Amino acid sequence: MKKRIVTALIAAVCAVSLAVTAAPSVTADAATLLDGSTVQSVPVAGIVAAGTTAQMLVLDTEAGLFHIVMDKNCNFGKTKYLTPGEIVVLDIYAGADQQFHAAAFQLNSINTNGAGSVAVGTAAAAQAKPATPAPTKGANVTVANTVTARGSVDANSTSDLVYFSLDNNAGTMQIKMDATTDMSNGKVIIPGYKYQIEFYNGGDGYNHAAKVIDLSGNNVGTGYGVSSTTYNVPGTVRRGTIQNTLYLSTSSGNMTIKIDATTDTTACHVLKEGQKVTVVCASGPDGFLHAISIKDGTAKPVAEGSMGDKGMLTGQVTQHVFGTFSNKSTDDVAIMSVNGQDMKLRLDSGSKGSNVPAIDPGWSYSAEIYYGADSYYHIQSFREEAGNYSSGKATVNTGYTQSFTGEIQPETRANKMYLKQSDGSVVQIKLDVATDSTGCRILRDGRKLTANCGLGSDGYWHALSLKAK
Repeated sequence: MKKRIVTALIAAVCAVSLAVTAAPSVTADAATLLDGSTVQSVPVAGIVAAGTTAQMLVLDTEAGLFHIVMDKNCNFGKTKYLTPGEIVVLDIYAGADQQFHAAAFQLNSINTNGAGSVAVGTAAAAQAKPATPAPTKGANVTVANTVTARGSVDANSTSDLVYFSLDNNAGTMQIKMDATTDMSNGKVIIPGYKYQIEFYNGGDGYNHAAKVIDLSGNNVGTGYGVSSTTYNVPGTVRRGTIQNTLYLSTSSGNMTIKIDATTDTTACHVLKEGQKVTVVCASGPDGFLHAISIKDGTAKPVAEGSMGDKGMLTGQVTQHVFGTFSNKSTDDVAIMSVNGQDMKLRLDSGSKGSNVPAIDPGWSYSAEIYYGADSYYHIQSFREEAGNYSSGKATVNTGYTQSFTGEIQPETRANKMYLKQSDGSVVQIKLDVATDSTGCRILRDGRKLTANCGLGSDGYWHALSLKAK
């Protein structure tokens, strides 16, 4: 409950998203230190905890306790006092000394000299040892100019991104895994185990792993004498899997597969219980199957609208259907309830509305459909049948345009959209048959989009194009 209240208070004060993360992440920004240097930083929010000194901020966050060094290069701004229990927001960066350092303070809710308060500032922080940030990747990045950290890997890690809990409760880092990451000392990462990771700043807002060293002692084999005859085995990782032994559940039963120094794991850096993988394996002289390669089979999220024109045909004989589109419809596949049965109908660049530009789920439509080359029925044309169609009477000035970004509101219909913007205001936008909706075919409540509009002769903004966010 305390954390919920804190997050709500911070959101109310500074009106920014404060999902807490340590080390550079996808939301990383550039911060300028007092010495004039620029570092890749990330905003962190939390509550000042006991143990905070003039050189070390102990911050209680959603991700746990962070120990953040405040040195002479920190920009304290208006912050003069830190009091246990108060809310603070600041930018931090990963230093070459394997510690988090404060780059700049953005907010502290009390900032007065009260009971338990600690006076902070450049003079007091001068006693702390500054650190250069983790090096940014360049043409000559080698293991020699990386930063080394020890810790354990969290269970929410994936084959592409490792959540690394540093020793001594120093915080949790997000570290990207690449095909070039050196995994020669331990071919896979098992959550819960200790590792040493040598990393560098990738310049994309993430730290990247240059080398991973397994500290478990579960040494892999050499792979010597393995048969040249291989088998492809898809399955699910079982409990008990360790660095040198993969326990796999398959359609043929449970299997035990050895992991060797020669196993190719560039497509699967992490193994955890329940994960889908495909293993190319071969028989070894020890009677075990040995992994030649392991590939992560976890389904990657597919961006809505990415199916494009796959399966689209032209000049086909169509069938007429009538029904109601479901809120589960996407820009790729519209789901229409026809006589109590759901039909999955593909949308492509050839799908045109005859009296509206897009589909508003929950209302009656008719559609002309044909059987495509991808085994889907495709919508050639659709028509709104509930009376919410575009009049087309207004003249739109395309030379006077404005873009609006926000969330679709429940009042939206296929001919008029109510869009709630970030400042809370709601703009009404007319939708015409000529509106280009290829970037957003389904007008689901709550969906975020950008509407590029022209001013109409009726006083309304009219959407020229729609683009989902």
